[in-house]
Amino acid sequence: MSKKRKSSTRSMSSCKSFLIDVCKESSLHGLNHFTRPNRSTLEQVVWSVIVTSAILGTLYTGWHVWNNYVTSGPVTVVETTYFKYAQVSFPSVVICDVSRVDWKRVLALDYAK
Repeated sequence: MSKKRKSSTRSMSSCKSFLIDVCKESSLHGLNHFTRPNRSTLEQVVWSVIVTSAILGTLYTGWHVWNNYVTSGPVTVVETTYFKYAQVSFPSVVICDVSRVDWKRVLALDYAK
């Protein structure tokens, strides 16, 4: 049993030192405040609450956006049926498959006039 406790203690110590190194070297805002030596326990608790709140807020927002994306499909609305197709405004960005572009025709357009 004592060997098991020693290995468990050693792994916890290595995990703790790994997390401290991650917090010191990370470029994520706020993580380095956990491991600064001149921080009091109160400051570390405040920073942990701030960082945890930011992470939870990010996760909630991501979940909410994903849920809206999954539950509602794309919607196309045509305001009236009296417009001709040429008068209906469509998005200005169109994504085309590369294999459908006839590059000989595109290069023949000669836009360098």
